[in-house]
Amino acid sequence: MKKLIAFLFICSLTNSFSQITVSQQFSELKGMEDQQGNTHLLYRIYYVEVIGAGIYEDNSIYHLDISSNSDSLYILETISRGVSNDALLVFDYDHWNKNADLFIWCGGRFTEIFPNPLLQIRRFDGYANFHWTTPGAARKIQISNNDDSLLYIGLRNYSDHSSIKSTDGGWNWDMFSDEYSFQTLFPEQDQVLFATNWADRLFKSVDEGLSYYEVDTVAAFPEPEFIFDQNSLHIYRVSSDHRYNQYVLRVSDNKGEPFSWETKYSSDSEIFVSNDGSISGLIYLADKKNILVSSDYGDNFNLYKSFERDLVGIYKKPSSNKLYAATKYNMYEITPDSVQIIKSLPIPNDVLNIYPLPIDFELSQNYPNPFNPNTTIKYQVPELSFVTIKVYDILGTEVATLVNEQKPARSYEVEFDGSGFPSGIYFYQLQAGDFIETKKMVLLK
Repeated sequence: MKKLIAFLFICSLTNSFSQITVSQQFSELKGMEDQQGNTHLLYRIYYVEVIGAGIYEDNSIYHLDISSNSDSLYILETISRGVSNDALLVFDYDHWNKNADLFIWCGGRFTEIFPNPLLQIRRFDGYANFHWTTPGAARKIQISNNDDSLLYIGLRNYSDHSSIKSTDGGWNWDMFSDEYSFQTLFPEQDQVLFATNWADRLFKSVDEGLSYYEVDTVAAFPEPEFIFDQNSLHIYRVSSDHRYNQYVLRVSDNKGEPFSWETKYSSDSEIFVSNDGSISGLIYLADKKNILVSSDYGDNFNLYKSFERDLVGIYKKPSSNKLYAATKYNMYEITPDSVQIIKSLPIPNDVLNIYPLPIDFELSQNYPNPFNPNTTIKYQVPELSFVTIKVYDILGTEVATLVNEQKPARSYEVEFDGSGFPSGIYFYQLQAGDFIETKKMVLLK
């Protein structure tokens, strides 16, 4: 939807401007671990450029190797409109042997000659499958955990669903279902897989896709993300629910069987989920500007971290305290005690004008002062920091905590209600990292 709005807006301006650029922004973040336990982040950068009558849109995937700090273009995705109408879209990818350099991706090609999406499959070594006679974009791809030569792909073309399979490492493909679109394999069990039908309902097969039975009637569209818990019983699925225009986290407590799915979380914005993989029941969920954490399979969520802008993806490094996250302009490495920016994109001037960022820490004098019974305290934070604001009486005894949480760079205000306190002199103190500032206020009843 964001791409469409940007595209329509730019189209309306092409007659007046020779060149307009929609600035680069992160649009997706995923991750993986190699066999040595090194983290590889795979992220997208989205931007739009207009030159004359041509509109060029890019949402390519990049690869950041955390251990070597090397950063490079990974998979190219481009769309051009106006002078030429051509689009190469990448929907999914997977890796062999936990090696980021050994990958295969799938997607669709749109051209003026072939307006319907045409299947695209490409390997890391440059070998490409162009199924010009097979309409439909490849939406999901997965390599078997047990057999490197076995791969599955789920296709979708409007309401048509189908699946293809390769038994030679992705060189040749055969259709094995013209009714269901493959979604994911059950870990370590290639004969067990999940798929969706034309109504986007979820089905399960225990015989390698020869037969299916329905396991969940809640819509699984667009292509849901599946995460399997360490205990092999719980499955987490993130998808959108057509009935209520919501993104939902559905959790199964019995290997995805019928009547085992339950909605644990819902939002009117896109949500992202990642689990540790080494701790059963522990999952992280990003919704808008917040990262939440649950230790009980999604039954209860608590706030973990908050950010200035909406998140576009998260990745939890297994067997560690590190979590990676991205907003439009920053990518972060997060631990329980720290939030560090590891990659940034320039923030355009129009965004900076809307959200001017403070230069220094500052604690302002409360207003009104003297006050009865309420007063407002303004403060500003120039960088992501854990902030506390506490109120003390004349003897130095703490009487109230107004702020005690992680705060992104921004200007804030908080209200102190003195209705339960006697008249007198009080002190309020802001502490953020090494910065400490204290001011005096007077409650006069």
